[in-house]
Amino acid sequence: RELRRKVEKEKKEGKMVEVMDERLQDSIRSALGVLVVNADEVEKVYIQAILQEAIRLREELTYNSVRDQIMPLLEEILVPAAEEERFKPEQLVFMCENLLSLVLEHGDAGRGSDDDDGENEDVPEKGPVQLLQAPIVLVDTTERGAAPVVVASKPVAKIRRKKKTKSKASEPVKMLVNRDLASKSAKSSRDVIVEAIDLSFGSTLLIEGSSLKLVYGRKYALVGRNGAGKSTLLRHIADRELQGIPSSLSILHVEQEAVGDDTPALQSVLEADVEREQLIREEAAIQARIELRQEGKLGQEDAGKDDDELARIHNRYQLIEGDKQPAIASSILFGLGFDKDMQRKKTREFSGGWRMRLSLARALFCQPDLLLLDEPTNMLDIPAVLWLENHLAKWRGTILSVSHSRAFINSFATDVIHLFNRTLKAYSGNYEQFEVTRMEQLKNQKRAYEAQQAQRKHIQRFVDRWRFNAKRASLAQSRIKILQRMELIPAIAEDPTVTFSFPKPQTISGALIEFQGVSFAYSPSTPEILKNLNFSLNMDSRVALVGSNGTGKSTMLKLLTGGLTPEKGYVITHPKLKVGYFSQHHVDQLDLTLNSVEFFASKFPGHTAQEYRAHLGKYGISGPLALQKLATLSGGQKSRVAFGLVGWGGPQLLVLDEPTNHLDVETVDVLGQALNMYEGACVLVSHDERLITTVCTDLWVCGGGTIEPFPGDFEAYKKTVEVEFT
Repeated sequence: RELRRKVEKEKKEGKMVEVMDERLQDSIRSALGVLVVNADEVEKVYIQAILQEAIRLREELTYNSVRDQIMPLLEEILVPAAEEERFKPEQLVFMCENLLSLVLEHGDAGRGSDDDDGENEDVPEKGPVQLLQAPIVLVDTTERGAAPVVVASKPVAKIRRKKKTKSKASEPVKMLVNRDLASKSAKSSRDVIVEAIDLSFGSTLLIEGSSLKLVYGRKYALVGRNGAGKSTLLRHIADRELQGIPSSLSILHVEQEAVGDDTPALQSVLEADVEREQLIREEAAIQARIELRQEGKLGQEDAGKDDDELARIHNRYQLIEGDKQPAIASSILFGLGFDKDMQRKKTREFSGGWRMRLSLARALFCQPDLLLLDEPTNMLDIPAVLWLENHLAKWRGTILSVSHSRAFINSFATDVIHLFNRTLKAYSGNYEQFEVTRMEQLKNQKRAYEAQQAQRKHIQRFVDRWRFNAKRASLAQSRIKILQRMELIPAIAEDPTVTFSFPKPQTISGALIEFQGVSFAYSPSTPEILKNLNFSLNMDSRVALVGSNGTGKSTMLKLLTGGLTPEKGYVITHPKLKVGYFSQHHVDQLDLTLNSVEFFASKFPGHTAQEYRAHLGKYGISGPLALQKLATLSGGQKSRVAFGLVGWGGPQLLVLDEPTNHLDVETVDVLGQALNMYEGACVLVSHDERLITTVCTDLWVCGGGTIEPFPGDFEAYKKTVEVEFT
């Protein structure tokens, strides 16, 4: 009671409880144990998901704002159990508040980053995420000495679910292989038709009064500027929070990486086939009983029943082609870059990027009616992207994908949905056709708008001239009515122009950097990832490094920038050389507690605020945006700040590792134009075909410990890769 009074007093005074007393934590856990002990698995996962969502929101909102959003969800899921256990409403509110405080105030250490080549082990997550992923033991106090109840014995993927209602029992969220596409009733429509969507994030209105129609079997690309609300819309569709989504429609949203545990990669994909796994378990149980009968340890009473059940299992297994599923799962994994050895590795041995591929593989294996993809190419290398393009082109169901890659969209999309100015507008065709159609529509709208404005000015001049003339007053009034009845054509609303401009570097004649017999391994006990490299770069070099993940591309970039030292050989750099390095984990370099101007002042002291702002303006960070905290910027805006870091000081060599991640299609185009105008050398690792073909003149293929120039253009390289995975 004393603890409770203390906490309530501090909350009334507007304070957050900085450190919760251990006894209070034990009290909360014990009380929650009473509520959760009889909960089903979905409820346990849902509570976990609510707390994960609280952590995500806390990065952007105040504690009170998070509390207002999360508390109703926690209370709602626990109300039925609380009523059963005769908890008073204020007791439930108190427990939920303190559980939320406990989670949010446990620390805020950053997560580890994944390495593109997979050379480093995963860095364990810390802070609140670690708290949630550890086993949460809630003690059941209903019986003295009862064993602890383990709610979550391993990490669970963050999910969000529709709010529970008391009238309907909730179904567990499962991944099922969609085998009966043809047998679904004609009355059970698989089209999605949503009218009058109003969607907000916090106080920001993202979509207003728009409709959405997804026809089954069509493949849609959702495009729009960073921060427009594309990912938010995908999450709302996945959570079925929009009216008009058929209840029978199977939906999978590839958003979070797969759980890392001791399950082999291939088996983790096969386990998505719930029915097949259940048949295997049932057959194993029956076979065990048959062996016991043969040994005389079990009676013959149910032998006939087991024989019938075994026959049923074998018939169903053949019908669903259960014996072919491992080959199908293996081919999907192989297409996404998992060789035979990797398919046998435990999922916990993979980095976050590879576990994201596992999530994608599970979704492709399940073949849902509606597949939702949010930047699926971000974690893929070029061979995997090309395989995915071919796979999605043959997809039987509906696809709604967000992507920054023109080539990827063009490869599979039958339609484009443009999110612009809080409105969704659909266009037939791929991205290239969308651009042509939209430009034509904008030209027509501009002509119509200008013609109408000229007509209105002409009529208004007549009204202004004759309104107070007795003879012409009636004519003036009729013109006023014409103006009032005229349906206004809106002026063209255009996205703000994004700019990129890399400064002109000081010219250096001869080689900027030269590799002589360079070899590298991460430790003496591991094989060399790069062997005997010999090459040089000058001011005119424009190189794209291509090849599968794990072949040494990121290692090569770190050797170029001095982040790694070769084991053998020499890296000779010009004494005046300046290198600008853009890491795919560039957010880790930013101090999110500062605004852009303050951050640049901390990195490059001795300049005026105006100089910092002028430089940031070259990368589209201008006006009030330059004074916003970095934590409040979108992923694309943070990328532009990172490009500002790269360009500071006029480097002669730009080293870019996946620079298009988090950028929208238009910004990728602007980046390509800026790199073409740049007068220095550029070495690029990217999965974006358009950026490579726009910027680079040479392709260097990484593989087998070597880096070799490719004798052809990107189209020829694509054909080579396609032949390999075919």
